[in-house]
Amino acid sequence: MGDIYVSKSGDDATGDGRVEAPYLTIATALSNAGEGDRIIISTGIYAEYGLNKSTTKKIKILSQGDGDVTIDGNTGGLSDDTIRPYSGWVIDGSTGSYDFTIIGAGDSCVTSYSSTTAFKLKNITLTGRGIYTNEVNTKRTGYAVTNIGGTNGGDLSNEIAEIKNCFVKNVRTSFIKQTSTISPIKISNCVCYDGGYSGNTVPGLDCDSNNTEIYHTVVSNYEGGIGISSQRSDGSPIIKNCIVANSTLSDSAFYFKNSSTNISTNNSYNNGSPTNGGFYNNGGDEISANRNVEKDPSFNDSNNKDFSLKADIYHYPGSSRLKQEGSPLNNIGTDISGITTGISGSSRGAYKTIGAYAAKTSYLYSTAPTAVTTDKVKKDFTINHFNRISAETPRTVDQIQFSRLIKGVPNLKDTTKSYRLTKESK
Repeated sequence: MGDIYVSKSGDDATGDGRVEAPYLTIATALSNAGEGDRIIISTGIYAEYGLNKSTTKKIKILSQGDGDVTIDGNTGGLSDDTIRPYSGWVIDGSTGSYDFTIIGAGDSCVTSYSSTTAFKLKNITLTGRGIYTNEVNTKRTGYAVTNIGGTNGGDLSNEIAEIKNCFVKNVRTSFIKQTSTISPIKISNCVCYDGGYSGNTVPGLDCDSNNTEIYHTVVSNYEGGIGISSQRSDGSPIIKNCIVANSTLSDSAFYFKNSSTNISTNNSYNNGSPTNGGFYNNGGDEISANRNVEKDPSFNDSNNKDFSLKADIYHYPGSSRLKQEGSPLNNIGTDISGITTGISGSSRGAYKTIGAYAAKTSYLYSTAPTAVTTDKVKKDFTINHFNRISAETPRTVDQIQFSRLIKGVPNLKDTTKSYRLTKESK
């Protein structure tokens, strides 16, 4: 086991994969990789597709953390895939604060080497090429992920395929399609948007293993048959804290069979007129209204693809402004053991959030409103200060430049005497 480096300044002929002599292409790194090796990719755009290594398992593909990494399969043909992982592969873009993006070829961004291959995708942006609504097949990507799950090459049959903390977008047919019914698949903290087309009948998330688990995931702006589907009748699918919203669906937002007690605190909203409504249990008991809801999620800014839920916002003590109400889905979700962070890696804390982002409460100042009339300003000032702003003229004081603040602000009811400077942070 070892590390193999890839860089835009590397060379496939003279490089040997060491950090001092990296390869130029990911394909060369894969051809030289062995069991358990890590392929570490430096910042840049790598125009490659059909990336696979069919005889080697448990390879990890990581970003180096020195900038954004893009694997661009745009030049691949209609039936090509950008990456074809084998069992045990992990592709993880969590290094540093940079983006790791996989752009799809004609068929998909990621499709397993065989239909019974389990792999893991974490902290990745998966996006189709072109525009998903384009009717010309050669200019679109069909799927983000297909053929995920199952066994291959002697792996255990219960190996879990996983997609976690991913943005999935701009696909022609379906975001995630699992054709194998052998192995469990777990999807968590994902945001899937912009997909499908008029007349499309397949689900956005099409997961038919007998032990599907989907948590804290959003499907939005999808045109197809179903939003999230798990149709195996002999298993125990779990779908919790998910949102299907603002889509055009012909069948239902959530479709599953039996085990409806595992389908809880999900939300369906504004999905057209699906034949079977928001929640459809084909062959099982009815869905309890107190477990699944139909409310406007009040996304933070869905026009700019920010599908986090709006937070409740409070103002300083004594302000005449009322609390700004956030999403009605905040704090009504189900506690899920083991999922303690949101899609950005921030802590969920004690919030029982629906969707891919943790709920939060924002204060104009860093502590909750109390009867005390002084409170620390939350945002960036060189010197902490305390205020006694008049409730008659409420204002977002922490946006005033500090140099103006200490001189007093004429259009505030209270002027210079309203501020007391201190070296302490309280």
